[in-house]
Amino acid sequence: MVRSLRLTNIRCFEDARFEFTPGVNLVVGPNGSGKTTILEALGLFAFGRLQSVERDFMAVASAQECGRVELTTQAGDEHLGAEVAILEGEKIFKLQDKKIATSKIIGFVKVIFFNPETIGLVAGSPQLRRRELDSSIAQKKPSFVRSLLHLKKILRDRLAPRRPRRA
Repeated sequence: MVRSLRLTNIRCFEDARFEFTPGVNLVVGPNGSGKTTILEALGLFAFGRLQSVERDFMAVASAQECGRVELTTQAGDEHLGAEVAILEGEKIFKLQDKKIATSKIIGFVKVIFFNPETIGLVAGSPQLRRRELDSSIAQKKPSFVRSLLHLKKILRDRLAPRRPRRA
């Protein structure tokens, strides 16, 4: 269960901390107050990326070189801390202060993220539905991420133009 979230230089949040209680938590506020940013920051630890921007650095507050999202979870008596630093062209994930690959953070928290952009799940292309399904499976089974990355590499290599052989 997510216990706390801290956002530093992420969109409208210069330095904000949010505490969550067991059970249902509501995120309430006026338009433009950052509700979606809070939910997306949680999703960062489920998907390894922000859902509403092409590049994660686009969510870093204007004129800042780095944004940071920190998360604390609790399972029984165990507390786990995760964080990500978002820089231009790079994200650095840490779990318990130890640097990890982005693929290892996927599924750290379990999230189903539905927003207006995901209406394509119903009306969109099969590729969009497959991507959303892959994302959900990856959260439940982390080894699926490695298999999926391997499959994508094989397909990329297979579809790459072949060079003619020299005699």
